Order: sequence, then C-alpha cells, then structure tokens
Amino acid sequence: GETLYNQNCLSCHKEFGVGIQGMYDPIAINRYLDGQADLAHKIDTTMPPANPAVCDGQCATDIEAYMLTWEREIVSYSCPVNKIDETKYGPRQMRLLTIEEYANTVQDLFGFEVDRSKLIGNSKIHEFSNHTKTEIDFNRFKAFEALAEVIADDAALTDFVNVKGASSCIAGGDCSGAFTGEVLPRAYRRPITEQEETAYLLAFNNRDAGTESDALGGMHLAVRTMLMSPYFLYRSELGMSKAEFDAYILNAPPMYKSTSEPVSRPMTDFGAYHSNGAKATTELTHNVDWEIKQNFEEGTLVKIRFKGDTSSVVIKAGTQELFSGPSPENYKTMYFLVNGLTGEQVFSIKAPYENNTANYLDLLEFSQGEEVAFVVPEMDDDAFALTPYEMATFLAYTYTGTTPDDELLGAASEGLFTDEDVQLQIDRLLTLDKSKAHFGEFAAQWLTTDEVLTTEKDELLFPTYTDEVRRAMAQEVREIVTDVIFDDSAPFSNLYDSSYTFVNSTLADFYGIGGVTGDEFVKATAPGRGGLTTSGAFLSAWTSPTETKLIIRGVRLRERFLCQHLPPFPTNVDLADVRAAQQAEVDRISDLNGGNIRQAHLDYINTDVEACKSCHEYIINPLGLGLEDFDAAGLPRTNYSNGLEVDFTGFEPEKDTHH
Repeated sequence: GETLYNQNCLSCHKEFGVGIQGMYDPIAINRYLDGQADLAHKIDTTMPPANPAVCDGQCATDIEAYMLTWEREIVSYSCPVNKIDETKYGPRQMRLLTIEEYANTVQDLFGFEVDRSKLIGNSKIHEFSNHTKTEIDFNRFKAFEALAEVIADDAALTDFVNVKGASSCIAGGDCSGAFTGEVLPRAYRRPITEQEETAYLLAFNNRDAGTESDALGGMHLAVRTMLMSPYFLYRSELGMSKAEFDAYILNAPPMYKSTSEPVSRPMTDFGAYHSNGAKATTELTHNVDWEIKQNFEEGTLVKIRFKGDTSSVVIKAGTQELFSGPSPENYKTMYFLVNGLTGEQVFSIKAPYENNTANYLDLLEFSQGEEVAFVVPEMDDDAFALTPYEMATFLAYTYTGTTPDDELLGAASEGLFTDEDVQLQIDRLLTLDKSKAHFGEFAAQWLTTDEVLTTEKDELLFPTYTDEVRRAMAQEVREIVTDVIFDDSAPFSNLYDSSYTFVNSTLADFYGIGGVTGDEFVKATAPGRGGLTTSGAFLSAWTSPTETKLIIRGVRLRERFLCQHLPPFPTNVDLADVRAAQQAEVDRISDLNGGNIRQAHLDYINTDVEACKSCHEYIINPLGLGLEDFDAAGLPRTNYSNGLEVDFTGFEPEKDTHH
C-alpha cells in the first residue's frame, strides 16, 4: 500500500496526506478512521483525477490499508482564532548584507558607487536574495577586503569630506572625533562602546603625528578597518533578554530627544582667544574661558561633544552648572536639559590648559527637548526582543534596502518600542524614493523577471529585441508594482489586469505605443497589454530564442504569482513506452498542417502521460496556453513563427474547455 501510494498519490497529497498549501487540502483522514466514509471506494472511483482506472480494485484496497495506519493528527493550514494574537518568535541571527544592501549602504555613507560585479553573488531562498545562513568564506572575505581598500582610497582623494559625518575632519586637523562620534555609529548602526572607541583611536594615535598625511592616514586605516568589521557587514537581530533590558535601564544615562530643529554653534562664535591674540578655532591651548551668548527657553536641550586632558572642566548655562569634572580622554557626547532659564544667557566652558595637552570642542547644538522614558517591550522572561537600534536597522533594510538614516537612528536613541513609534517611521520611510526603488527590486526578485537581461533571441526573428529594450522591460516590472503599492488610488487588481503599463521611448517603440519620448518612464495606455502577466520581461524571459514555452510560462505563473510550489517530476515514468505514440500524434497533426505543428500542440502532446497529466492538464498547461497570443519576445501575435495561426483547432475538447 505504501509503495502504491508513493507511486500514485505522493506527488499531490504528499507524505501522510498533508497536501500542498493553496492547491491540495490535507486529507481528512479522521473521517475514514472513524468509518464515516469508504476510503477504498473514494480511491477506486476518483483517484487520480485524470485517470481513476490507473488504481482500482486491489490497488485501492492496498492504499486504503496503508493510509489507515496514519496517526489521527494531520497538518492543518487553518489559523485558529485563539492563536491569532499569540506572540510569534523568530530566530536570533546575524544577517550578512546582500549585494544590494552593501552597495546601497556604501552609497549612503560614502557617496561611492560600488561595482557590484566585484562581490560574490547572493544566496537565494525561493528566488529571493537572503543571507540569513550565508557565511563569509575565503572568496567573499577577499572581495570585501579589496572593496574596502578601493572605497577608502576614493574617500581619501577628497580628504574624506564626502564621508557622512566626517565634514569636521579638515586637512591637518584631528579626524578621530568625527570618526568615532559620527562616522562609526552610522556604519555600526548603533552607538559604539568605549572599548570600540579605544580600539579605533589606536589607528589615529599610531598615525597622527600632527601632520596632514599622518592624520588622514589614520582615517584611511580606520575606514578600511570599519568596512571589514562584522558590525558593518552584518545586520544584528540578536536582541536582548528581559533581564538585560531591565539591567540596561538601571545603568543607562537619561535619554533625551529634540522637539525642535537643532541649531549648531560653530567654534568661531565663541569669545575665546589665545594669549597671542589669535581667535580660537576648535582648540583651546591656554588657560582661558570659552563663552557664547545663547537664548534659552524652558526645556532647552544642549548637546556637546568634546575631549581633552584636564582635571577640571566646568560647563555652565547662566548660573547653572551643567558639568564639573575631568575632561574625557576621547571625544564624548553629552546632553543637558536646562530648565529654569529664559532669555539670553552666557553659555561657558572653563577648561584650563594642563599636561601640555589641548582641549577640543567638536560639536555644540541647542534645541528644545524632553526626557524620554525607556520602555521595555512586552516579552516572556525567556524571550529576546530587538533593541531600538536593531529595530531601526530592521525597518531601514526592510523598507528602503539600505542603512538607517539620521532620523531613524535618532528615533532609536529615543526608544522606538511602541507600535505608534514604529508605524510613524514606516510611514515616513515609504515616502522616500529609495523605498520605491527597494520595492521595485523586490518585484524583480519575486517574479525573477531580471532574467530578461540575459535572455537571447533569434536576431532574424526579433531584430528589435535589443539590450536597451531588455533593460526597459526589467524596469517596466518595477514601475507596475510600485505604482500599485504607492498609489492609494490604484487597486491591487491592477497588478494583473490594468489597461495600462509604464514605458520609456525605447519600450514604447518596441510595443508600438505612440506619443512617448525620453528616457523617463510614463504611464501609457496599451490595448491588449496591462499588468505584470503581459509585461515584456515576464513574457520573454521564459521562452526559447525562437518560440514560446507554455509549460514554463504556466509554471512561473503558478509558482511566482500564486505561490503554489509544484511537486517534483515523477520518477516512476518510463517515457520510452510513450514516445512512439507521442511521435505518431505529432506526425498526425503535422500532416494536417502541411508538415508544421503549433508549439502549444507539442507541449500538450509531450505531457500527455498519465503520471504527468494530473498536474499539467489542470494546473500548468492551461495557464501557459492563455498567453500563447504573445510571442517569444513578448509582442502580440496572430501566427507562430512557422506561419500557423494562433488557434487551438485540433485540441481535444477538454483542453478547449481549459483554455
């Protein structure tokens, strides 16, 4: 019985009758175990649907005997109401950046366009780029190492001024504060630890001897090191436990957020002078005060970053002392929420010159602000939840395909735990152009339509099917999907049956659509064409160089559009027994058509095998047949390349019904 079940039933019903989601429901075995129905009679008279006579009598009885040995519990795809609100848990993991994520991140942080061909290809899961299980092997490591050198060299050509956050790193100056305070946290997508700061400062301390070349050399080394760090190359989804969150709250400093646009005060605003009369820039080398006049309101937030080597630094706003103590050895960012002061006040920093070492002020900003309460997410005691910065990273790469921007990192510094906070950021990210580009990339991977970029056609049959046309076809798919996602007035059904598409002049000329000029894609009415199923990329990517392949088109429709993964090809079929009969049928139809045969007829004849018909006759071939009036290049046609009309005269009546 088990052997017969595997031969006749397994491809559709699967092991223990669990079925295929969306195609074949699980077998209700309990009905038969309880004697509510005659299983052998069901098999004898209805299975397999294409030809029940294949397994009747003793065959059906043996399969019944085997199936009645199954356990009562079967897989169910339903979602019980009481399960809907249960917390779902995913794996704790580190995700290696995909090629697209790496290139987009480098572009945002360095303004550098990565040559993607220099990276090792993406791992795929169901055709989607997915690096949840991808490791850095030797070849991938060497590719990252080579690119890190190229990116650092390019940034050095402009003294690193194009690196996001490094604008204060001026030639001949101290770059370490800009790097550890601005560049590194953006690259790591979180605040850096003291240990990390100390380690990176070694790159500067070992190279920076006060000369321009040495200071920039330290920056070059630090950038290369950063680009090879796992904290840059991987997205962390490890999270923290409830106990770790509780401990963090006990030990973390207060968190603040700005409620107005920060105003930066450059060092040149200060009334500070060296003893020789020169105006101070970023460095205080003698025992004098830094002073500035600033308007204060209730709840003024002061953000300051400085470093030095003095035993007693005093920071005041008016008469209020905000800080008193030794200056931090490395650049440190501090926040002070000032209440009780209004109007113009003197903001001052007293930093005496000691130990033959200067003090440096890197940043000073004023804004309105408030203290933020750190909220621990609701979670089980033995569970883990993403930290605010991990959540920001997840949102950024999910919705924009690149690293978090400053606003998202700022939101992470303020908590980013409530549903409202997360939804606010999602809504904002979806307004960005990079979000549309990212969803377009998703569409291309979903439908695997970028295959069109390497699809070759017979130049004699399709002389206008050029590289430019193929690139335009690939973009057309992206435009169709993003139009539906981002235009609230566009119904979901427009993905499949709209009366328009998106074309530039190249694609419009190929499709025969008039009135379109330029390289920009525009919405254009296209009679007989609209939606993804009639896009040039989908139609032409899954054909031969000369002719259509309805089976391949049908499989792609079934698997990519309907998300129904087909069972594997049966292994118990001896095609040698049927080829002679198939050839006779080909000859018969060819004789009726002057020695020619339609490609659709060939595909149906080749799958007219009992073990194959249960899939091909009902769930594959009819889908592909519906697209036969588009040729191998994706253009409408009325004739095949051999001259025969695109009609289905001569098909068996049941196949006409399917069509």
